[in-house]
Amino acid sequence: VTPYVLGRTSSLDESLGSPGRTTQARFGGDLKMGLGSNVTLDATVNPDFGQVEADPARVNLTAFETFFPERRPFFLEGRELFRTRGPNWFYSRRVGSTPSSAAGGGRFETVENATILGGAKVTGRLPSGASIAALGAVTGSERVPASQSTGGEPLEVAPRTTFVVGRVQQEAGPNGSYFGLMGTVVDRSLSEGGWLEKTTPHRAMTGGVDFVRRLGAGEYEITGFGGGSKVTGTRDAMWLLQLSSAHYFQRPDAKHVEFDARPTSLSGWAAGLKVGKISGAPWTWDAEVSAASPGFEIRDAGSQKRSDRIDARVGARYEVRDSRGAIRNRSLGLALSSGWNFGGVRRILSPSAFVSATLGNLWNTSLEVGMNFRSLSDDLTRGGPLMETPRSMWGNLQVSSANSNRAWWSVEASGFKDEIGGWSASISGGGTVVPGKWLELSIFAGGSSGDASRQFLAAMEGGPPETYGERYVFSSLEREEFFAQVRAKVAFAPDAVLTLYAEPFISSGAAHDFGELTAAGAQTLRTYGTDGTTISRLEDGAHEVIDGEDILRIENYDFWVRSFRSSAVFRWEWRSGSSLFLIWQKNLWSFADSSRPTTADMLLRSIRDPGEDILVAKVSFLLGSG
Repeated sequence: VTPYVLGRTSSLDESLGSPGRTTQARFGGDLKMGLGSNVTLDATVNPDFGQVEADPARVNLTAFETFFPERRPFFLEGRELFRTRGPNWFYSRRVGSTPSSAAGGGRFETVENATILGGAKVTGRLPSGASIAALGAVTGSERVPASQSTGGEPLEVAPRTTFVVGRVQQEAGPNGSYFGLMGTVVDRSLSEGGWLEKTTPHRAMTGGVDFVRRLGAGEYEITGFGGGSKVTGTRDAMWLLQLSSAHYFQRPDAKHVEFDARPTSLSGWAAGLKVGKISGAPWTWDAEVSAASPGFEIRDAGSQKRSDRIDARVGARYEVRDSRGAIRNRSLGLALSSGWNFGGVRRILSPSAFVSATLGNLWNTSLEVGMNFRSLSDDLTRGGPLMETPRSMWGNLQVSSANSNRAWWSVEASGFKDEIGGWSASISGGGTVVPGKWLELSIFAGGSSGDASRQFLAAMEGGPPETYGERYVFSSLEREEFFAQVRAKVAFAPDAVLTLYAEPFISSGAAHDFGELTAAGAQTLRTYGTDGTTISRLEDGAHEVIDGEDILRIENYDFWVRSFRSSAVFRWEWRSGSSLFLIWQKNLWSFADSSRPTTADMLLRSIRDPGEDILVAKVSFLLGSG
């Protein structure tokens, strides 16, 4: 049993509009208990993860969620036992996530995360060869004060929520063959007639099976999965869910789905099968197909980008291994990926090829290139009609050193270009050096630049019949982005370690060449400023378009964002199993509604931006072990 107590103080720069200092005292604890020789119970009450490194900064201009890796200790231990073939039924970052508005809309950044009141987890392996994993957790209700609510009253932005996850995996033969079951339940306590009841599902359940069967001494493999989901809630909540980016049931030219405001539930299924030769020189190959029905929805406990998909892939690889020579191992591969929706629309057709080699000095190199043929996107207009995507080419090059005990490094470069002028290029790399047992240094940095040829901006009324009476407005978007992540670990003694982290980040975008989709299924835009239209920029940065008697206002989509995130965590294990943490976190940011330079000098200036300072002192006590 390891209880803890902590004190936390934070101060916000007065230039951000909410100056002041807040203090907080918390206590909680963890329990670890052996349930037999190979099964462990982990439990936590009011856990604190203040010592965990912050997520990297990101600018997301898509309609889809950004997913981050799990870093919290309670969820890391034994997490491999929750993994399955197929969908990601359980995305542990859902537990205690930042509250969000309806169906993946804007996030309530004033609430850092939903408080985890408690959780318990049982993981292990039984004598029968079965692996078991079960998790239960409860998060509390969260509110924003009246001063931050549009209605002028305190607003509940996250309900009390219960998560239950279970996984059983039974060995089913030699060479790693198995059969597994997976299930999740999310239950929310929603106030009747409240805002959350109208925007958030009340209950979500999923269940699935998966298997791996290895044949021929493990040389061949057959894998498969299947499962279903059911989400229930009010009609308003299901209305918003159908309109969200994972479904887009409102698409006007989709014949196989239809928006319906009456249901109080949404159900769906997913399944897949893969066969392949996974070992044995020199050839290996694989072929797979998977599908998710239009109503498949697992985002309450898991992660997904979209449903309504049928995907297929075939690939082959030729590999030669050699223990001597300038090139030790080398491989060449070809693959073909394709995808459709349940209406038979081809969403993607992409052949690719790769070559990789391990050099005599144990450097690893790989090059992958591919092409995307013209296809039809059913999500580019974000709920509107189909739109043709241009033919494009892409490539990725990676080089990395041998992983020695003292130093290692890696570099990655990628590029993309389409037939209508869109392009992007990026490079990133870094390395780690360990000059001695007392010090470890690492840096990872990168940058990207490009011009997206089709950036969705808005859907407006008054369009032609060819686009079902709506105007789907797009632009090109010039992008630049740079970041650096610096880490250092200093060990003053085996039980006294200082960990430092710093991440400056800068990103900008400038929209240009505005236009609207000419017809459903087309790739071309009716560019504003031509074809009898005029466009001008207003003083507030927005654009005004005059099309006959219609006057359109296109908001300012230019942006410039800069941030600096850093932390210093000192951990002293003052007694075996008992630790003292001293934590200093600094979160700085600035932004503007105009495009600005993103030079290295501007990146370094982020350390002078306004923001928030957080200081934490935390002490944990080990009360017993055995």
